[in-house]
Amino acid sequence: MAAAKAKMAARTEERYQREKAGYDEKIARRTAKEEATGKKLGGKPPKALEPGARDTDRINLTDKESRIMPVAGGGFEPAYNAQAGVNAATMRVVAVGVTPAPHDQEQVEPMLATLQASAKVLGAPESLIADSGFCSE
Repeated sequence: MAAAKAKMAARTEERYQREKAGYDEKIARRTAKEEATGKKLGGKPPKALEPGARDTDRINLTDKESRIMPVAGGGFEPAYNAQAGVNAATMRVVAVGVTPAPHDQEQVEPMLATLQASAKVLGAPESLIADSGFCSE
């Protein structure tokens, strides 16, 4: 249990640092915009992050690589996030990937790397079609 608690604390800290970097960037952009215009921006500023564990920071003791992810209909379950690269003309799956990351936002680049690795056999990817779940900076 001590090892599981330590791992959960490490994951919590890793998530917090990742989110804090994004929060700090938003605040810096907001401050720069206010200084450039000389006016206070309207709307609410981003909510400050609170350190510490959340419901989603749990650890699975039986499958250590899975992550607790939100599921349709509410609640959370230990799960993985699967991605597939498909040839749009033939509708054949040409690349697959599985990750413990709960969101698709960071999965385009790994899938493109998988496709590039098989470019000698499949040919280089010429276009990309993805839904809005993959949208990120």
